[in-house]
Amino acid sequence: MKMAALHGWVLIPGGEPPELSRIREGALAHGVALDVVPPKSVELLLDPARPGEVWVDGESRPRPQFAIAGFVDETDYYNFALMRQLDTQGVVCVNPAEAMLNSGDKLRTLQLLAAGGLPVPRTLLWRPGLEAATIEARLGLPVVMKLLRGSRGQGVFLVHTRAELANHLDLIRYGGVRDEVIFQELIATTKGRDLRVMVIGGQARACMLRRSGSADGFKANISQGGSAEAYPMTDGIRRIAVEAARLLGLVVGGIDLLFAGDGFVVCEANSIPGFKGLESATDINVPAEVLRCVARLVVARSGGQ
Repeated sequence: MKMAALHGWVLIPGGEPPELSRIREGALAHGVALDVVPPKSVELLLDPARPGEVWVDGESRPRPQFAIAGFVDETDYYNFALMRQLDTQGVVCVNPAEAMLNSGDKLRTLQLLAAGGLPVPRTLLWRPGLEAATIEARLGLPVVMKLLRGSRGQGVFLVHTRAELANHLDLIRYGGVRDEVIFQELIATTKGRDLRVMVIGGQARACMLRRSGSADGFKANISQGGSAEAYPMTDGIRRIAVEAARLLGLVVGGIDLLFAGDGFVVCEANSIPGFKGLESATDINVPAEVLRCVARLVVARSGGQ
């Protein structure tokens, strides 16, 4: 199938992130018909008599061949349900709802990766009654504290002392938090730097090194002021990133690796990865790569016709 024959949606609630402009440019360059559709404008109607019908803003629309999820700040039940429905209607979803759920919950991500044999940081889920001494005994200090569903480096804290850790636990205990916090060992050799590997269609397409924007910072996210530069794609990096994406079911994913001794551990995976920093640091054209991948998947789903 020629890319010019493709018709798809980008599901974004509102606004104009830089990545959306690049996706539009890529679609225009390849003749792809692309509509920007707010997820909540789509009626999630189950009608067995008309299983392929799609309604947007009260009007019947042609069903897209593919849908790209761009609702990074609106990962709610409705949007995931919409992706599931589109998938059952034969629409190629980037990414499928299940893959997004696998990567959206940091603990679930690590559970799946560890079960698949990939290296991950030692991690402990908060539970009622968990004491600072236990966390220190299991993971040591300093320790990394994370909200399970944070993104872009938000909701991640470095806790240095037991007294500081006890204060954080009090905040969790009396702040209404239930099971939304994990603690992780600090990989000291990676402090202030990590790798982001872009995997598209089962292939590791680009790799960049991210560095913290401050001398004493431990987060390397571009959105937190970090810098980016190209990094050599070794066979080891390629293998671990591709396998992580496969285990999570990601068609397109940003796999974050931490430096650990002579190797790497998988820190997180992103199903809606920003790629502005990646494109500035490498020669990859992310929209073009994603659209080529989508075209192959559409052909495969249609039986090669």
